[in-house]
Amino acid sequence: MWKDVEHLKYSDKAKLETVLKNKSDLSRLYNLIQNFKIIIEKREVDKFINWLKEAEESEFKELSVFVKGIYNDYEATLNILKTDFSNALLEGHVNRLKTIKRQMFGRAGFELLRKKVLYQI
Repeated sequence: MWKDVEHLKYSDKAKLETVLKNKSDLSRLYNLIQNFKIIIEKREVDKFINWLKEAEESEFKELSVFVKGIYNDYEATLNILKTDFSNALLEGHVNRLKTIKRQMFGRAGFELLRKKVLYQI
């Protein structure tokens, strides 16, 4: 449901269109998800706030739970949309460190872990 229709195979596109025609509730859910994707990609704060209200009032329990999660950290979510900062590089390093740590679990001490991280062995 996240993928753009233009990027689907022809057979998948036809299946999606058939399902959306026959199931109005799925069509509504699909539209909400696609709108969310566009709002996030374009960083449209005003539309995001309206989308939250619409999703919260929808008949989809899962979407309501998702919106409640956003409201739990509302300011941080809005700041993500308002700024161009990204912590992707940091997250990549953290992921690499955790992977090394998991590989070495129970096999070696801190010194070997330190050397592996520093020298990328």
